[in-house]
Amino acid sequence: MQLRKERIALQNLLSVAQGTVGSVAHQRFYTLTREGKRGDVLGGGKLSCAVVLSRILLCVWPDNRPLCRGPHTTIHGLTPDILACGWNPIARARWHKVPPQKWQAGWVLLWEKKRGNAHIGLCLGNGVALSNCRLRRVPVIHPCLTESDGKTPRAVVRVLEHPALRVRPHRA
Repeated sequence: MQLRKERIALQNLLSVAQGTVGSVAHQRFYTLTREGKRGDVLGGGKLSCAVVLSRILLCVWPDNRPLCRGPHTTIHGLTPDILACGWNPIARARWHKVPPQKWQAGWVLLWEKKRGNAHIGLCLGNGVALSNCRLRRVPVIHPCLTESDGKTPRAVVRVLEHPALRVRPHRA
């Protein structure tokens, strides 16, 4: 059986994502504040969702093309980067009425704003996603329609897909 490039790229992406679960590597990133002092822009891991996802995406280059051009500490910086790397918004009608158990592994999910912050993560398929947990301060796997605590409902407001990760039926 011949494996398609899309399946290999997706398998690699999911493998890297699974490997980040529980990692503390994404908890701190320091910059200089306006006052010239050192500041942790990730809040000790409370605000690490964009850096977790961008570092995952940086590890996989289907057809020698990046899924993301650099690490990002904010969704505001990450979103235009991944759009420039070929990620496409999926029409709401295509995913909104479909149960999350049928959502495609490899989709990027953007959740609604809560407590003043948007949230971003990666759909792993079978109704679960990987994103950074603000409470545990590490990447976790949780249901797609909840916060990373796995309990509190949180609506997905945007879904992006990359053509190099789109799994199409194999034709012999």
